[in-house]
Amino acid sequence: MVLSLVKEHDSSNFLKAARLWGIENPETTICNPRALLGRKWSDESVQILIKDLPYKVISDHQDRPVFNINVGDNEKTYTVEYVTSLLVKELKHMAEVAMGGNETVTEAVIAIPSNYNDQQRQAVKDAGYLAGIDDLLISLEPGAAAMGYGAHEVDEERNIIIFDIGNTLDVSVLNAENGVFETLASSHYDIGGEHFNQRIIDYITRQWRKMTSIDLTTSPSDMRKLNLEVERAKISLSSNRTAIVDLGSVNSTLTATLTRAKFEELVKDLFVEAVEVIQPNLNKAELNFTDIDDIIITGGSGNIPKIREMVQEAFSGKMPSYGLRSKAAVIGAARRGAISYSDEGLLCGLSFPDLSPLDFGIETADGVTANVAPQKPIPFLASWNFTTAVDRQSSMLIRVLEGQRVLAANNLVIGEFELPLTPAPAGVPRVEIAFRIGPDQDLEVTATDLETKNTKSIFVDPSTTMWTDYGAPEGTKFEGAFLGNWPDTYIDPDPELRARVNARVDLESYLAALKERLTSSEEWGTEDIVRYNKLGHPFQLSKVLQGIDMAQEDIAKHRDTWEPDTFQKLKEDFSILAELFVGKLEYEVIYRVGGKVGVQHDEL
Repeated sequence: MVLSLVKEHDSSNFLKAARLWGIENPETTICNPRALLGRKWSDESVQILIKDLPYKVISDHQDRPVFNINVGDNEKTYTVEYVTSLLVKELKHMAEVAMGGNETVTEAVIAIPSNYNDQQRQAVKDAGYLAGIDDLLISLEPGAAAMGYGAHEVDEERNIIIFDIGNTLDVSVLNAENGVFETLASSHYDIGGEHFNQRIIDYITRQWRKMTSIDLTTSPSDMRKLNLEVERAKISLSSNRTAIVDLGSVNSTLTATLTRAKFEELVKDLFVEAVEVIQPNLNKAELNFTDIDDIIITGGSGNIPKIREMVQEAFSGKMPSYGLRSKAAVIGAARRGAISYSDEGLLCGLSFPDLSPLDFGIETADGVTANVAPQKPIPFLASWNFTTAVDRQSSMLIRVLEGQRVLAANNLVIGEFELPLTPAPAGVPRVEIAFRIGPDQDLEVTATDLETKNTKSIFVDPSTTMWTDYGAPEGTKFEGAFLGNWPDTYIDPDPELRARVNARVDLESYLAALKERLTSSEEWGTEDIVRYNKLGHPFQLSKVLQGIDMAQEDIAKHRDTWEPDTFQKLKEDFSILAELFVGKLEYEVIYRVGGKVGVQHDEL
């Protein structure tokens, strides 16, 4: 195993001495570069990550984070991919030495977190290429862990849950039978080792400040050593009841004793949060706790006794597997490589389809994400039908999103294009939008006008992570409405918001359909309405339409504040009103006045 540390000194990069170098020279030692792979510098999460780093991370001209390091009197800039490639190159060298030093490694399998999007996956491939890997296969860490534990060797059908907790948490539910794996659910959470470490660091720095009035956080070198000492102590507590945190020999002489009980107290809420996410993943897989045959705990933080105990309790005492621990994904990735690269067909007959990176969808007119293609095994094809939200639209702008958030603004925009339309009233055009993901994770999005059969497409090339722009104006959004029910079978990070959106969209669709029926119904003509109004009933069409208009104004005003029950109650009220009005109209006009079935009525 290799630490994610790279040092820069006198134009030479070294890995072996990076840990010790980082204590005295934290401003030139880069830690965990993969956390920034494929990310945007302006992202809020990136700003949080880089806020307290002892070295500078700046933005390049494409809003990508780059490391800005001072080496002597010179200032050097390195991309995240380049720094990551140094780690890959070291692993490549270690493998070549292990094989006798006579062979060059040009093929590799890299296991990545399941939440990596297309840009992050491509950044991993770029790092591999810079390290001299010509043929790189990407495998997802949870799936690789399942193979590492030998789940592919079992003939009978089994449901497996992977609880992969390192610096972050991946929870995956798999179905395995005769060497064929199917991913039923997979989600990523920002809970893990770094968060546990930070709780310990905060505790120690507070205690030290109380005892000595010295603020350790003002010294980058002290904080770097404290980080390393806390990590060492945390690992020690997995097998010991106490651990010593020693910050001597730098600028302070701090020595603190940390007990396992105190550590568990500091991170109790994080442990609870980590275990609680099992339930929504089982819901997504449509399984119960009792349906799980194998529980696999992996990742570095999977060694923590309390985590293993809490996961076991969640499954009513069922014993998890954790013998291989953090190496499971490594072993599984190697087995995955044997499937793909072996000329002799080693492990032939195995099938492990990867999962799409995240959910894919479309931004609707009100800034909500319509989730067209939830995360699932690839390749696949998924489609939904949409219509227009504005009268006489001459085109539909389609904004393609990646992510699982309700609001489009919280997801990643991966493409935009326009589909020309024949101008018509809102709600009349029918547009099918289809997402097709191939075996190489290439994404094609196609929009088809179902009336004219006119079609436009966008292609996201995984080798460039760029998309073809068909002239969509910058800053504009999709002017369309989803035709159908919002999906609720996948894990939702915004359940309350989605419930509100579902209720609002349902009400808006109902009112639009009711208004359309009352103003252009084929059940009665204009003369019928005129005759009905002359009868002087309180339920006049103009008043009903005025009520719909007022309701639509109220919805627009309170779209983000009303509770779901408020939207549902308003729909119920209008349903009763519509039933009374239409019933009275049919009785007075069609039966009594219009005489359309009057002969039959008179004979009775």
